[in-house]
Order: sequence, then structure tokens, then C-alpha cells
Amino acid sequence: MAGLLGYPLLLEPRLSLAEQTQLWRGAYALVAGLVLLGGVGLLLKRQGTDPSVLGEPVAMGRAEPSFPGEGWRWAGWAFLPAGLVVAVTTLLTTDVAAVPLLWAIPLSIYLVTFMLAFGGIHPNELALGTTALLACGAIGAQVMGWLKPWSAVLPLHLGAFGLVSWACHSQLVRCRPPAQQLTRFYLWLALGGSLGGLFAALLAPQVFEAVLEYPLLLSLALAALAPQGGRLGLGLGLGLLLPLLLVHFRFQALFHLGAAVGLGLGWAVLALGGEGRRGWLCRLGVTMGLVLLLGQPWLPPGLQVVASERSVFGLHRLVEYRNEAGSFRSLLHGTTLHGSQNLDPQKALEPLTYFSRPGPVGQALQRWRAQLGSSPAQVAVLGLGIGTLAAYAEPGDEWTFFELDPTVANWAGRYFAYLDWASQRARVRVILGDARLRLQGIPDGSYDLLVMDAFSSDAVPLHLLTQEALTLYLSKLKPQGWLLFNITNRHLNLAPVLAALARELQLSAWHQAQEDLTAAQRQAGLAPSHWVLVTKGSLALQSFDGDPWQPLLPQAGDPLWRDDFSNLLQVLRWS
Repeated sequence: MAGLLGYPLLLEPRLSLAEQTQLWRGAYALVAGLVLLGGVGLLLKRQGTDPSVLGEPVAMGRAEPSFPGEGWRWAGWAFLPAGLVVAVTTLLTTDVAAVPLLWAIPLSIYLVTFMLAFGGIHPNELALGTTALLACGAIGAQVMGWLKPWSAVLPLHLGAFGLVSWACHSQLVRCRPPAQQLTRFYLWLALGGSLGGLFAALLAPQVFEAVLEYPLLLSLALAALAPQGGRLGLGLGLGLLLPLLLVHFRFQALFHLGAAVGLGLGWAVLALGGEGRRGWLCRLGVTMGLVLLLGQPWLPPGLQVVASERSVFGLHRLVEYRNEAGSFRSLLHGTTLHGSQNLDPQKALEPLTYFSRPGPVGQALQRWRAQLGSSPAQVAVLGLGIGTLAAYAEPGDEWTFFELDPTVANWAGRYFAYLDWASQRARVRVILGDARLRLQGIPDGSYDLLVMDAFSSDAVPLHLLTQEALTLYLSKLKPQGWLLFNITNRHLNLAPVLAALARELQLSAWHQAQEDLTAAQRQAGLAPSHWVLVTKGSLALQSFDGDPWQPLLPQAGDPLWRDDFSNLLQVLRWS
């Protein structure tokens, strides 16, 4: 745990990648030497010792002989927490709070539960009841789409995950075999943990359209832990959860893939069930609960989901909603808004969210057009979103969008009108792949404007904001070309990074943060945004005099990011 927390907090902010490589290389050599020394020492000790002095190995844990299938039981108890740590991390970092380094908290809790369980501290009846109640509450929160306030949602999910993991690891300790069989025990434990991680990280994104592996694993854990105690908490939790499931119940949803998976898992629970009518009825209830749980669409209130797709890049939802200003269609990646479009045909081509004409990017593009004159423009945009920036295309222009996620590229052309409209008056193309790698194949001096708008769950990819990346962007610009950066971010203040880069490369930089929007503007689809303009010279300075744009001046201590060094802690919005 010290290693887990020490790396992002102590080592990464202070050492470059080259220095880290040397440190890890030396550390691994030291570990290898110590292991070799310990093994040689043990062999030498055994060679010089009378075998009769060694005696019998000391037994640990249960001394009864093993039974067929015991290894799979060990693997099962390890499978549930390992799958949950991946599932809850995915849920929290995409749907609840895309906060940098948040992933370290679930992993730390996972390690703490190992320490408690294998240190002899096990949950009592009260803790097991609390575990069941919190697990039901966490499932219910996801059913109802409760993502805020973070101060309540984060402790709920982390508490449920931590208590379930602690209970499962305690069961592992209770069924631990004698010392002679510990090698087999830990091999099964490692197998179960590996399968849990593979299920949540690789299989679930291909099977489920939402993060259903999280409530699924919680449900299975509840079924497995029920015989161990905490019946009162489980009864209270199910009494609260089942009505929530029925609120969103739709009969046709029972034919979805999730319901089929729930039915199959329920049959497995029935097959492994205990004796007697009561045990059979209990497991039948688990079966029906899993079918209800996995078959429903799980829509946040007030939103109509038109399409949903999950990939290695996360969960994408195409949603429609209506308010006093009209009807809108939006693309969401987790909780990050990638763009919105007005469904009114008369207003469909008006750029919204971070890209409105009255906003910072609209002002900058107006001044850029005035400087460019009537000549057709060559524009590159790193990050497609729904293609909103294409609304600024003029006849004869050439706009190139670089997009990493194929789902985003497909949906932008399929469900939104910006790209189709722009392609009728300008040349528009979308290049799939990492923007920085793809840019390397573009001839130098190709673009009049380059816009960096690459989002990944509300976090800008670090490799697109380094000194080497900015040098690459500048090489692709014409002598009077402009660079525009969308640094809108709830958790990171990236302005000091660009200020340091501009100082290092002797560039001019301005920024504008539009945060005070009226209620009417927000209802009309506008969103707060923060943009930075970077140019090679000072030609743009006079054009922004008197505007909300302000010079972005470097300050002492501004972090200079390079490919081999970056420090998120310096730019976190701690408030």
C-alpha cells in the first residue's frame, strides 16, 4: 500500500521517466538478489541440519481434509472482490467523478481488506448486516441514476465495496487449509483474482451496455454472504431495493441480453443451492432479482437514451431531453458532455455547449477569420466530439478532425448534423487514431488553425500537452497560424501548464474563462468553457484589446510538462 500511494504522491512528481526507469531497474535487481540470497541460505541451512530436528510443519487454519471443488470455492471468494475493485473504479471514474488519481482509493481499500482479514480481524454480525444494507443501497443508487452529491455517493459505493471485500476475504481466511496445502490455496486465490479482473475489465465491456458488472458482483456477493450472517441488514436492504427495481421495470426489457445473463446466473445459484424448501425459495428470489436487475435500462430521470454503446474507451450515451428553450440531443461519455445540438431544424446548426458564437471560441474564430481574409482555411481539430466546430466552416475550407474513439466518429456523422452540413460547403474528413501520432504524418506548415479539444472522461490526455507535443503542433502550422486549446475541466487547472510551455517556446498566449452563464443560456444549451490561444508572434495582441481575453502570463512554479515528466498534483483543483 505504501508503494501504491507513494508512487503518484512522491516519486512521479519528482522524477522523470528516465530516472524512474533507473530506479525500478535497480530495485528489481535488489529484489532478485535478495530472493536468490534467501533461497541459497535456506538450502545451505537444510543441508547442515538433521531432518528430525525440523519436525512437522505447523498447521494453519482448518485442519480437515480437502473436498472436491474446494479450490473453486477459494477462487470464488477471491473472484468477487477482485472483480469489484475493477468495476467500482470504472463506475466512479466515468459515471460519478472523473477525478485524477481517484483510482488509487478503491485499490487502497482492497489492500486494507486483505490486511484486516489475514490479520485476524473479521466482520461480526453487525458489520455483515451493514455490508448487506450498504450493498443494496449502492445498487439502488445506480438504479435511480443518483450521481450527486459526491459527498454521499462516493462514500456509499466505496463503503459497500470495502465491506463486501472484507467479508469475502474473511471467508477466504476461515476456509484456509493447513500449511502443507497453502501453495495450492494461494494458487487458487490468484486464479480467482485474475478471473475477476478479466471479467470486469475485458468481458463485461463487451457484454453489458452499462456498468452492470458492478451491481451483478454485489448481488452475487450478497447471495454468497447471506448464510454467514447479517440477515436483518439484508432484509432491510432488499425491502428498499426491490421497489426501486420495480419503478423502472419494463416488460420488453426482460428480452435484453442482461436479463438472459441474470437468468443463467440465477439457474447456477439454484443448482448450487442448499437443501430444503426455504433454501430453494431463497435462491429462486435471487434468480428473479438478477433478472430484474440486469434486464432494465437504468436510465437517469428526465433523460431519454436514444443509443448506448460501451467500448474500451468507456460508456457512451446518446440522450435527448426537453426544457423551456426547446429539445436537445447530447452525447455523453460517462458524465462528460461532448456536445449538444438543438433538434429544432431552424436552430440545428447553431454551435452550443463549449463552442457557442458568443463564447471564447466564437470570439477567437471571428478574429482569426478577419486576419485570414477571404482565403480558404486549412483547419485541424484534435478531438471530434459531435463535430460542433464544423459549424464554423466556410466555403472552400478544409477541416480535418482527429478522433481516437470509433464510436464517437460513427455517432457524430449518424446522429448529428454538423459534419454533414459542413461537408456540403467544405472538405471535411475524419482521421481515426491517436491525434499526435497521426499528425506526424501531416506535412509541415499545413494548417492555418489547430484546435486541441481532446477529452477523455473530463481529463485531457497528458501526452497532448507536453513541450514535445506543442513543438509538433507548431511545425504543422503556417507562419501566421493559431493554436486554440479547450482546457475546460472540472478537476484540473491546465492554464499554468500552457503558460509554462508558451514561456519555454517563446510564444504569445491569451486565455478566457467564461463561467458566469445565465439560467437562460444554460437552458439554451450553452456551457461554461475555458480556452487558451497561442500564437508564434504578437499579431493577435491588438485584436484582443478590450475583450474578455487576457494575456496568459507565466508565474513562478508553473509546471513544464515534457514527454518524460508531468505532475497532476500541481494542477489539481483541490477545492
